[in-house]
Amino acid sequence: MSAKHTTGPWNLLDDTRVGNSAEVKTICTAYSHAGWGMNKEEAKANAKLIAAAPDLLKYLKKLVEEIEMHGIYMISVGDAEEVIKKATE
Repeated sequence: MSAKHTTGPWNLLDDTRVGNSAEVKTICTAYSHAGWGMNKEEAKANAKLIAAAPDLLKYLKKLVEEIEMHGIYMISVGDAEEVIKKATE
């Protein structure tokens, strides 16, 4: 299974734009609009979560591989916590 999405890492280019900083390529913009019930802080949080997507996918694939190979969880909890922090802080 090969990825068809823009390669990572993805980062915040500003408060609400997500991009591949190596190519300075905007992938998406998380918009806020009062009429949609979404404020600027929620848009910023959405952008952070989107920016973390390639890392989240990478570690989820590692987890599945480790479980299939060893039947146990072998990847670093620190690595997982780092990805969670990227997505949520």
